[in-house]
Amino acid sequence: MKTVYFLLSLCLASPASAYTAPKPNKPTTISHRRAFLSKIAGATIAATSAVTLNPNSASAADDNLQNVYWGAGCYWHVQHEFILAERSILGRKDNELTSLTGYAGGFKTDSEGRVCYHNFQSIADYGKFGHGEVVGMTIPESKVEDFAVEYFKLFGDKGERADPMDKGGEYRSLLGLPGGSKHPAFAQVEAAGKARGMTLVDGKGNDPDTLGKRLVYVYDSNKFPFYQAEFYHQYHNDFLTPAYGKEYNNLAEAALEDGRIKITGCPDRVKATSLMNKVKHNETTVLAWIAGLVATAFQPSTVSRQVLRPVKTQAYKQSSTSLLSSAAADEDVATIQILMSDTGGGHRASANALRDAFNVLHETEPDRFPLKIHCDIVDIYTDYGPFFPYNQYVALYKIMAEYSFLWKWFYEFGSTPLGLWLNENALELSCFEPFQDCLTRNPFDSSKNDKRADMVVSVHPLCQDLPLKILSSLDSNGASRSEGRVTPFVTVVTDLGGAHPTWFNEGVDKCFVPSDVLKKAAMDRQVKENQIVQYGLPIRRGFWRFGADYTGSPEEQDEATEMEGVHHKPTIRESLGLKDMTTVLIVGGGDGMGGIIAQAQAVGEKLQSLAASTNENYQMVVVCGNNKAAQTTLSPPQTNWGADIEVNVQGFVNNMDEYMRASDILITKAGPGTIAEASICGLPCILSSFLPGQEEGNVPYVEENGFGCYRGSVDGMAETVQEWLASPSKLEQMRDNALVAARPDATLDIARDLADMVYVRKEELKKGGGANSKKETQTKTKSIQYGMGPF
Repeated sequence: MKTVYFLLSLCLASPASAYTAPKPNKPTTISHRRAFLSKIAGATIAATSAVTLNPNSASAADDNLQNVYWGAGCYWHVQHEFILAERSILGRKDNELTSLTGYAGGFKTDSEGRVCYHNFQSIADYGKFGHGEVVGMTIPESKVEDFAVEYFKLFGDKGERADPMDKGGEYRSLLGLPGGSKHPAFAQVEAAGKARGMTLVDGKGNDPDTLGKRLVYVYDSNKFPFYQAEFYHQYHNDFLTPAYGKEYNNLAEAALEDGRIKITGCPDRVKATSLMNKVKHNETTVLAWIAGLVATAFQPSTVSRQVLRPVKTQAYKQSSTSLLSSAAADEDVATIQILMSDTGGGHRASANALRDAFNVLHETEPDRFPLKIHCDIVDIYTDYGPFFPYNQYVALYKIMAEYSFLWKWFYEFGSTPLGLWLNENALELSCFEPFQDCLTRNPFDSSKNDKRADMVVSVHPLCQDLPLKILSSLDSNGASRSEGRVTPFVTVVTDLGGAHPTWFNEGVDKCFVPSDVLKKAAMDRQVKENQIVQYGLPIRRGFWRFGADYTGSPEEQDEATEMEGVHHKPTIRESLGLKDMTTVLIVGGGDGMGGIIAQAQAVGEKLQSLAASTNENYQMVVVCGNNKAAQTTLSPPQTNWGADIEVNVQGFVNNMDEYMRASDILITKAGPGTIAEASICGLPCILSSFLPGQEEGNVPYVEENGFGCYRGSVDGMAETVQEWLASPSKLEQMRDNALVAARPDATLDIARDLADMVYVRKEELKKGGGANSKKETQTKTKSIQYGMGPF
């Protein structure tokens, strides 16, 4: 049982809660089922807690009480430390504690005087208002120095806050005293800071982050007052430490009841335990939930998913005349919502590529594609995730990408039946209503009541299951999800040689895959062959068959493609300011990840040796992405490359297609988009690294197609560069192999199919009597079963 508790608390690593819209009084739950399951999740997480609190009962006189606040990154752990300080320094009992999380240091509130945590409705967002996260309290003036000492302990000996992964002005270090630096005890506060190597400066409001600096902003708490945070942020566990314990968490309930915590009116989520007193629920739900867990863990089959609860979704059919809401029923425009997350650069790049393709098709093939298609590209987790970890997926991805063993564990566990089941349920419990708001938005048209797009497209593996359930629920008019889904839903897989199981959901209308391997993977996940379309990866416009700007006839496009091949390198090199010589390109990716400095140094030394021994001219181009430190290190004068080779070091570039076409060998991590783009350019690849699981299958894809290899060490990369340059015929053969594997038309082909589906949808809306028509389905479509378990 402890193992189950551990896995549940790991996979449900978000506050167990039920989402509610903002109200001036205590919210009530929207979904009894989700609230009830949240209680189970909350109880499970609490069962793993092992920390107890041992307050000191010493007392202190409450002389000249003052309101002060302290901020050092995320306020969850800061509140815990000051609760301990109130007990030890002041001898306060639980019903006397005053430390609360909140916001301060900004100039603004909304018209209702609110300052709120990040929320998908963008109501009074504290970050946009310039506030930072703080813990406010009421303490005697005589004890300000003692609390200052405790505050500066939070920074340790190195002057660093405990959560460097939280970045931005919202997490700056700050403190607030009545009068600011003119407070009677400020000299003692400043001395306590200096003892820890910290510098205190007057805050001006809306100040920047202090990450990496031994700096604390000082505010006058009368001019920059404290605004209490939402209920669900009070007495919260910190995810960097073991849970603080149920005893600590329950202090929030007591403080709410006796009025020490106020309902802020911000979008809030109340702990399920506080709601369950008002919610009756049949115990069979618990039994079904547990049965689903057991069945999924021990029977990883199609049947086991139905133990939890069977759910039907209805595939969209072009002949259907069941017409529900649409965001863009206008005759001259259509809307496609593209769901993604910026976990790596490839998902947004694919979304942008599809958007560009729709625009090109409308301009170059107006007879077939007369409508303008608007694309609403949404990072659904960052913009609509209600709390950690969902709204921090991008930051978590970067951390795990640096520690591949973490990524490997999460990827592999998340691919198991148990991992899939836990993830799907946790996501639905936490994000159903926020994601529903996302799916019913349309930034291009605010005049309609129901703002859904004409089609939803996913380019991310975690954007299938829950959006499909939400659309099915919406289109059933609240009666039952089994009545079907009308809004078309399409998945465009942006991985290449391997893919996570969450990419594939049998309820989609179409699933676009780039390779034979992924077509088989989709069919293994019960996606039918007639749902699968294989073209290739959607890639940036500069890599399309006719290049970035050319829009001639097919024959002219083929001629242009030949001109942009290897024989056109001199012109491209000249336009980039490069020498016309054999060129090795090293790419660190948009995030600058990978050991690009060591790679460049090893390859540079090998090229210098080759140049000296063969009298050949060699050139190395290093694209560091957003890794400014690497760019500075590799650039003169910090690195002296000598006179034997030419070296060009770049940061983030927007014309990667030109750099690839100017090069002869590419060294890169095994990202699917980069591999596909290199193939189109006929560019042999040396793969330097890969994310376990996600990118692992890209290595055999390159090797089996004969245009590259994997080398895990910098010495191996340098030796391979030497080997290839010494064998021009081998290099030429790999160029030819790359071009055979290339799919330069894939982006436009995918866009054509999607546009055709959207146009059919628009025609149905016209026949059905408008965007809000609710006619009965005249043509029945085949229902496809799917559930909350593994597919």
